[in-house]
Amino acid sequence: MTEVLDWQCMLEIRWRVPSEGGRSSGPPLGPRYAPTAVFVMGGDEELIPGWPASGEHFSVVLDLVESRAGQALARARFLAADLAGAYLSRGAELLLMEGPRAVAEATVVRLDDGSGELVADRVTDRQFSAQIELLPTRDGGLREAMPLPTPSLILVFESLGKGSPAELQIGGRIAAPARSSLRAADALQVTIEFWDDLGRVYATPGTRFKLWYAGRVVGGGRFRIGANDPEEIIDPFEVP
Repeated sequence: MTEVLDWQCMLEIRWRVPSEGGRSSGPPLGPRYAPTAVFVMGGDEELIPGWPASGEHFSVVLDLVESRAGQALARARFLAADLAGAYLSRGAELLLMEGPRAVAEATVVRLDDGSGELVADRVTDRQFSAQIELLPTRDGGLREAMPLPTPSLILVFESLGKGSPAELQIGGRIAAPARSSLRAADALQVTIEFWDDLGRVYATPGTRFKLWYAGRVVGGGRFRIGANDPEEIIDPFEVP
């Protein structure tokens, strides 16, 4: 079984093709990949002879969680966390190296919030607390009660990947303490259990999502930050 690691950031990766010096066998099959990384500071080739092979290399462990058409999203944990942390910021660029060869380009798209793990308030490794609000029936909401727990509602997120569709749908199981059903216009706290690790990537503190059912949006919600998160519902359709 793959060890679960705390992670520092989320990377968007573009794999170089062999003609650019990339891997002749194609992107790694994963789910875990351990190259080194060289941060791109600007003008490096002019300032450092032999760069990037001669640049400062940081050992990094990547959990590849979404891959398509030469691109990927990955959770990253730098082994020299304090040293690499000085270079980490949203939008930071780096090269993934195999020996002296750059095999991929990467950009930091999310950072850890300081807790050691960039995830929302969680119950288990794949189960998270969220606040949801369902639309009234007249506005396209549920037309009848939906028994709980339910796998029928699809969570729709804004995709992290630039080369991906604008929105990403992820399935899960929604439950609520002491509730046997969901009804239109409900506003309540729930737990959401995802089927795979991709849900864990998107379940970050405060992240908003839409709830999709039978071809339409029937509500929305956001992931709770922790035990002290306010109970009131924050409009899930409000633009952050």
